[in-house]
Amino acid sequence: MLFNYQGVARNTNGQAMANQSVSLRLSIIDGSTSGTAQYVETQATTTNQFGLFNVQIGGGTAVTGTMGAVTWGSGNKYIKVEMDPGGGTTYTDMGTAQLLSVPYALQAGNASGLAGVQDKVLKRSIYIPAGAFGRINGSGNIYPNAWGLNWKNSTEKAGFVIPRPRDWDSTTAFTITIYFAIPSATSGAAVNWRLNAGGNITNTNSNNAATGWDSYDYWATEDAGVTTYPAAGSYTTLGKSQTWTSHYSTTYNEWYFGSGVTTADAFKSNPVWHFTFTRGSSVSNGETYTGDMTVSGVEIQYTAVH
Repeated sequence: MLFNYQGVARNTNGQAMANQSVSLRLSIIDGSTSGTAQYVETQATTTNQFGLFNVQIGGGTAVTGTMGAVTWGSGNKYIKVEMDPGGGTTYTDMGTAQLLSVPYALQAGNASGLAGVQDKVLKRSIYIPAGAFGRINGSGNIYPNAWGLNWKNSTEKAGFVIPRPRDWDSTTAFTITIYFAIPSATSGAAVNWRLNAGGNITNTNSNNAATGWDSYDYWATEDAGVTTYPAAGSYTTLGKSQTWTSHYSTTYNEWYFGSGVTTADAFKSNPVWHFTFTRGSSVSNGETYTGDMTVSGVEIQYTAVH
């Protein structure tokens, strides 16, 4: 059992380590970020000119356990990444993050004996890099940088439009996650992005009302939960994410964001989805960080029927 993992090797100054041999210790953690490691392996790899490395987890030298013995079908799983930038065995903790998709798709292959389950367990994701966002940006406060989009503290928006995934299991919720970095985290603060979520932009469905027919701003808004963080010491970049989960209306048999179902905010029936994002400090929703941010992209995760 193998799955791909990609990362960027950086030194203590936050600079990408280009064309360098590094060693990794990778752990699959059960239950929470502080849970028990069910599998641990080490790998040696070399970064490219951008500091990027690619490895297959399960293909390294096993230290603890086996990939086949990981209980993918029971409880959340997390990946812990440790690195020695010198290629040795003096590892530094690079962080722990929840695994959301690939191993659970692998688990689907082991679920064939469970009647009515296999067609519900395939998790998929769509990643939209920030460089592909459209920007509602009259004052130029959102603009490209080397990592995605530099996003100043303003009410301007940026986002994207996609067709509704054809294989989405519309009996299940889907999530929207924005990935961003704070270039300077020398003091603690709070971040809270606002999602502007809408369905079909032009209301081409004949059963949709004409109100807002040609308005790109016809959507519902929903704030993420506030993310607080302490001072980050000597680190110059602090990576974070915030996630929204769609809500279900039994009255209208629709998935929506915000406070309720509207003509445009009906994701089950509308064939086109659009999402834009606004800085929380510009709309007074609890965000206290007012400096620039870098947004790298957004991920949509959903359960597929197959």
